[in-house]
Amino acid sequence: MLLNYLKLALRNLSKQKGYTAINVIGLGIGMGICLFLFLLDQYAINFDTHHENSHRIYRLADKVKTSSGSIVDAAITPAPWAEAITDDFPEVESFVRFTGQNRTVGYGDKVFTFEVEFVDETILDVFTYPLKYGNKETALQNPHSVVLTDFIAETYFGNYNPVGETMMINDVPHTVTGVLKKQPSQSSLWFNMFVPFSSLDKQSYSNIDNWENHNLYSYLLLSESADPTEVEKDLEQFIVKNFGEEGLEKYQPHLQNLEDIYLRSNLFAEHGDSLDISYVYIFTAIGFLILLIACINFINMATAKGIERAREVGMRKVLGAGKQQLIFQFLSEAFLMSLIAVFLGLTLVEFALPLFNDLAEWNVQAAYFENGFYLITAVLLVILVSLLAGGYPAFYLSSFKPAPVLKGSKTTGKSRSWLRTVLVVSQFSVAVFLIIGSWVADSQIEYLQNKDLGFKSGNIMVSNLPPNLSRENKFMIKEELERKSAVSGSSLTANIPGEDSGSISSFRPEGQFEQDGLLVNYYEVDNSFIALFEIELVEGRNFNAVQAGDTTTSVIVNKAAISQFGWEDAVGKTIAESTGETTRTYTVIGVVENFHFETLHNAIRPLILKYRPEAFQRIAIELNTTELAETAGEINTFLKQFNAGLPVGYFFLESNLAGEYVTEEVISEMLRYFTYLTILIACMGLLGLAAYTTYQRKKEIGIRKVLGASVYSIITGLSLEFVKLTTIGFVIAAPIAYNLMREWLNSFAYSTEISLFMLAGAGFLTVAIAMATISYTTIRAANTNPAEILKSE
Repeated sequence: MLLNYLKLALRNLSKQKGYTAINVIGLGIGMGICLFLFLLDQYAINFDTHHENSHRIYRLADKVKTSSGSIVDAAITPAPWAEAITDDFPEVESFVRFTGQNRTVGYGDKVFTFEVEFVDETILDVFTYPLKYGNKETALQNPHSVVLTDFIAETYFGNYNPVGETMMINDVPHTVTGVLKKQPSQSSLWFNMFVPFSSLDKQSYSNIDNWENHNLYSYLLLSESADPTEVEKDLEQFIVKNFGEEGLEKYQPHLQNLEDIYLRSNLFAEHGDSLDISYVYIFTAIGFLILLIACINFINMATAKGIERAREVGMRKVLGAGKQQLIFQFLSEAFLMSLIAVFLGLTLVEFALPLFNDLAEWNVQAAYFENGFYLITAVLLVILVSLLAGGYPAFYLSSFKPAPVLKGSKTTGKSRSWLRTVLVVSQFSVAVFLIIGSWVADSQIEYLQNKDLGFKSGNIMVSNLPPNLSRENKFMIKEELERKSAVSGSSLTANIPGEDSGSISSFRPEGQFEQDGLLVNYYEVDNSFIALFEIELVEGRNFNAVQAGDTTTSVIVNKAAISQFGWEDAVGKTIAESTGETTRTYTVIGVVENFHFETLHNAIRPLILKYRPEAFQRIAIELNTTELAETAGEINTFLKQFNAGLPVGYFFLESNLAGEYVTEEVISEMLRYFTYLTILIACMGLLGLAAYTTYQRKKEIGIRKVLGASVYSIITGLSLEFVKLTTIGFVIAAPIAYNLMREWLNSFAYSTEISLFMLAGAGFLTVAIAMATISYTTIRAANTNPAEILKSE
């Protein structure tokens, strides 16, 4: 019986090729987008779950109350906390601390400078980082051992096993004791190499014993029976034990499960990659809206064709067919179209995934046999679409009474017309919403990429300095480079604006020496930094290389720091920094205008500039030539003289800054393509509906032409209804889109504005697209010979 229904459904669909094609393509696109977004959501939700203990690993974070009364929710905590908590809490099995520091790493003639991660030796027990080579139990026991990632191992050693080889890290020999297997792409934490935390001392890490300076990342491994909520409550007693009751006013430590961090964390000094979970919700909703539009097309087309199938229904009822049989027949047709459509959707996913992976640098795969949920979702989608798209038409068509339809009475009334009106308006409301959303997203990306950052970035090359240079050699290199005709200026520095946030330390401003310190970012720069990057000095003076005290006790602050410190006049004020057991006091000699030393996701925070030559690891060079690559090559050749003939890494700041907004660019691209597809589906449905509307009104068109109506008036009359519907769709969607996109823009510290031009343009574009879609049908109907129409009637 079921086979008979499917054969009949296939015969009916093959007779109506245009109707079938419109519905299958629309449903296929909608289902493909839903399946595509399902894979993306599944991929994002499963970040960091590859660690065997991921459900038991918790990051220790802290809400720090500053002396100004504000709360800083920081992902970093003081170095001693994790070990002390593990000793005090039986529910905590182990801990791992992370702190990254730039080091020069060499093997033979390969020398590069990059971030080395100092970790506790327990990392291979807490986190799941399988070793390709080496022994997990002993890999990090020796303070001068190093475990490499597979990428770094291949960079230095090629494809052979490097265990036992000696690498120089800042001229200190370290033995390679392990190589990690390639990490899964769904990892938010990426590293180059692990070096034991035990190798750090006060000289290389001054805050190693500081209980108050938040400066590294701590992760705790809880026992299987531990209740993280109870452990979090007990952390209050930990604070009381080590800081007294008043410590509860300063610190509020809390736990974050590793599996939640990627999508649900946006703390100060965040660790690793992250994605706002609201994007998952937004695009999931968009996917279902697009699928709903495709289903609306199906319903509109099916009900519009009701008059053609009325006699079929009437005849079958006369011959004894029951309502349930007819309902099942029409649902079979919907099921068959959905089944064909899902294969089209799966094919579209296969084409879309490589493009998306290249754009987003993800590795999403449609692994049918490994990912059972994907196939289950596809099957459920077929069932859902069959019921959603085919349900109403099935009940509607099967409800026709045989006597009236066989007499030729109309089968569609005002209620059906109103339903189609609502559905078409809904379609174009979604289309308008996505057009506005796409334009706003594009505008925000353009704003982020072109906003004045408060510093110069064009034609600035940033190069690593050869390792272990003396202070004299660093300045000699600077002088030599500035003699080149292609170089306008240079600056020795540890930090580059817009490229890194600098270091973080606890400072106590004058007037608040007895209170808690404030977590403040700081840069270590030379006296040319402000001039090279064209940062405005608004008060006081710049650093002076020959003036006593400028390299030890003088600092320059930005205006945000003045506001944070509660000062009116900054020059001459002092601030104290506690590092370990020592406290150093600095005098403010100048104030610079605020500049965006971090990305535009963050409001400008307080920043302190120090003049500290021993920390300089980079040199920023302004070039005055159009031959940037050639000049950069010459500079690199010059620097190789000080690096045993080996190249040093470099990049151009402007190009580097352009890559800071990859997530937003991916979202903008996805929104743009979804908009195109939504408009395509809506137009396909509109085209089919217009065709059937003009078909039903052909007698009216013939009579009007006989009575002298012009082609223009007929076209206008046929088009006016659809123009009204798209206009209503715009009126509904525009305020919703404005408010939702305004909320999205508010998630940025700096954002563009939604102009009336965007809203009006979206409305005009929608009407124009609708008119262009139905123009062929209406013009053809208006130009039909009325004699042929009336003759057929």
